[in-house]
Amino acid sequence: MQLAVAQAPVELGDVDANLATSRKLLEQAQSACNGGLDLLVLPELFLTGYLLRDDYARVAEAVHQAGGRIFPQIWHVGLSGRPPGPGVDADVRLRGPSGLWADGTKDDGGPLTVTEIEDLVEAYGTSAALARERGFDGIEIHAAHGYCIDQFFWAHTNRRVEAYGGGLT
Repeated sequence: MQLAVAQAPVELGDVDANLATSRKLLEQAQSACNGGLDLLVLPELFLTGYLLRDDYARVAEAVHQAGGRIFPQIWHVGLSGRPPGPGVDADVRLRGPSGLWADGTKDDGGPLTVTEIEDLVEAYGTSAALARERGFDGIEIHAAHGYCIDQFFWAHTNRRVEAYGGGLT
């Protein structure tokens, strides 16, 4: 059995605002795999926003040239309070299941509609397809730490009563 070394999604350091086109990002990704890393997970690619950029194919190609594999971590922050950054799909607003922040305060945008939830589900699928097109080897869906998917699991952020309602606790 061959041992595989994977890196949990962590920032690769201080990269410039162009992200995928950053020489530093390319060099760090390739260097990690040259150093024996078998799987690199790029963190926090906000649904289709970053993955719409064709230049992410260069990052995947650099990792492959170094003998590694690469996944993007796909997420939606929901109402976590973390604002979107560069490359974020402007059409994806910060919204949560019931329009409630983790501390219970209401958000001005209100709860996600069923149509918006279905659109989010579709966006995850679109992001996976875009990752494949850009040469990524798989995906990781971030569904913890209070972000959108996680917010559906908790009674204090999900007070819905239809099919998407209720928490696990």
